[in-house]
Amino acid sequence: MPGPEFFQTRMGKAFYEGTMPRVAKALERIADVMEKRLLRDENEERNAVAVQALIDANNLAKENVSPIEERRRAGKCMHGVMIGEVCEACEE
Repeated sequence: MPGPEFFQTRMGKAFYEGTMPRVAKALERIADVMEKRLLRDENEERNAVAVQALIDANNLAKENVSPIEERRRAGKCMHGVMIGEVCEACEE
């Protein structure tokens, strides 16, 4: 005749009533921290892109460069199509 199942022992009861709930709580805390860090990193990345766009716009304003000239410098026609590619609006 086999002995009691693990959950029926004092050690099993301590495991299921004490250890497992602590493990679950710890996993929840880890997930919360990871989610907060991910959101923070995403916000920092968005902010960096926005700041760079503002810096670029400010530099262009200082140079008094028109949007068309900016595109030309980037190798694009006035419609934003790369030079050398077919732009239906320019008929290049």
